[in-house]
Amino acid sequence: MNNCNGSLNEKLVIAATNFARNLLKVDDALWVFINDGDMFKSINHSGLFEKEMFVIRYNREWLRTAQTDRIIKCAFHETFHSVQYSAVIGYGIGVKNNLFTEDEMTQMIHEFKAKNYDDSSDKWCTHLLEQQAEGFAQELYEKFINEYENIEVFVDRYYEIYPNIE
Repeated sequence: MNNCNGSLNEKLVIAATNFARNLLKVDDALWVFINDGDMFKSINHSGLFEKEMFVIRYNREWLRTAQTDRIIKCAFHETFHSVQYSAVIGYGIGVKNNLFTEDEMTQMIHEFKAKNYDDSSDKWCTHLLEQQAEGFAQELYEKFINEYENIEVFVDRYYEIYPNIE
């Protein structure tokens, strides 16, 4: 139940999210939605991870005209934020992880606090959270383009593997 309208771009963003979720073993409790643009700061705001709800939201208006590579990278980027936040939650209760150093965990905890996060265009790229998510998205995209030549085959394989669970 992801409220996808059936367009290829909307199915692609869900499939790419599922691909990354599967690879990263993201908890099934993650919800993924495609929402109208009024939930976002602008039509160019592609997606966001809401840590309080453990939800990824994608901008339907942005998806209508977005290029395939941007859609896939956006999905990988937002999915990585769910991994970062899960690590922060785990760290808070004493669970160790192998992805992030102590210094990175300290910085991520700081950045995930709303009062410390500035998403203005000139500050956004300075956050460790965003640098890591962008790096992951680019690296996974390189793997993706080497494995999948046909987008429709990719969508067929990954679109329905993670239904949203209430």
